[in-house]
Amino acid sequence: MTSSNSIQTVLSVRRILERILLDLDMRTLLTSAPRVNRFWNFLTRDSRPIQEALFFQPVKSRSHESTIILLNPLLAEAFPGIFQRNSIVFPEHTESKHTFDTLDMVKDPDRTEVYMQEDASWRYMLVQQPPARKLWIVSHCGDDTGFCERCEIQGRKVSETGPELPDDGLRMEMLFEILVFHSDFYGVMDFATVYWWGDRAGDWVRECMEGMGICNASAAPDLILYAPLFIPGPRHLIRNIEA
Repeated sequence: MTSSNSIQTVLSVRRILERILLDLDMRTLLTSAPRVNRFWNFLTRDSRPIQEALFFQPVKSRSHESTIILLNPLLAEAFPGIFQRNSIVFPEHTESKHTFDTLDMVKDPDRTEVYMQEDASWRYMLVQQPPARKLWIVSHCGDDTGFCERCEIQGRKVSETGPELPDDGLRMEMLFEILVFHSDFYGVMDFATVYWWGDRAGDWVRECMEGMGICNASAAPDLILYAPLFIPGPRHLIRNIEA
């Protein structure tokens, strides 16, 4: 048997190839590995561990392991204004702004059409592992007489906004559409901020909510979308979206 045949034989063994592919960096695993041949393409789509590594499937719960939040690195590159405000992971970027000109699809016009495709992979990726299952939209509201301190919490399943199952968690398409199209963020996107729960950059938001008696450790969200609003009348302060 020739050396070439030996290599092909080894790479045709599913478990061996799966282990090799899992050692690749995420971008290579996503964009290059599936193009090698049909078997590699099939394996990247069929393997649960590979789908977890690509943030397409939520990691299975392992109660004996400590829960460490891992942000999606490819999404962090493509949407820096959203992910780099996490000062635990990106301490040097705590002042990153969530503006359109920070998005990769805007900075590189040649890639805009690729991003806008309905089957673009970023749409179906989880924003973190383990998946985020609770999202709060916080609006800091004020008018000519001062700031409004009323609040209302509303529950809604993530699955109602898309095809994902309730336990799948928050995917990037949903997060992006909220930030771009949600009424609370219309016209104030440059001032909107994404806070990751437990991150020191968002401590003041947590303290504010706890002070109003609307949040505790057991009900804490994974992400908080904050929008400062100046409006002529009272408005709901908090909206709660949880899976």
